[in-house]
Amino acid sequence: MHRLATAGHTDETDRFAEVTLKNVAATAGLELTPADTVVACSTPQVAAMYARLGFPIAGVEADVDPPPARPWDVLLRLAADDPTWRELAHPATLDVYARYRLDDLRCQPLHPNTLAALVHSLGVPTTAGRAAAIRQHVLDMPAPIVATALGYHHATTARLATEAGTTWSSYAPGNHGQ
Repeated sequence: MHRLATAGHTDETDRFAEVTLKNVAATAGLELTPADTVVACSTPQVAAMYARLGFPIAGVEADVDPPPARPWDVLLRLAADDPTWRELAHPATLDVYARYRLDDLRCQPLHPNTLAALVHSLGVPTTAGRAAAIRQHVLDMPAPIVATALGYHHATTARLATEAGTTWSSYAPGNHGQ
């Protein structure tokens, strides 16, 4: 029996359940069905989508009055500069927030230079780390995919792939089992 917890990075859509199930199938290789899966969900609208597809629903935080704050409530309060977000946040979240001085980033655009300055102030060399990360990515996947995913020019990732000694340039996509 599979358990599907409904949290993820799928944009809001009336087909959220179907898109999530297809994503699980594509990324995890699992074809989830109502016969072998129980959906754990705290959002009534999302639970209804899975129920329409025949999935049994395990209500998370069901029948609790008043309903507890959900993770996005913490983020909404934080974004609104409401200090009560800390009352909802997990202690480990508060620890990370304080340790990495994330208060310093509040109300600043999330730009690579902003993050680089923060990381550099913690003593981490950002340029060397970024280059090493990109070289690892081009070893793991074709350079054009890395370029698209990270916003680099394809020539830059192709050069880094060559320097890293990758063999992706000879990779021919498609089904070769035919």
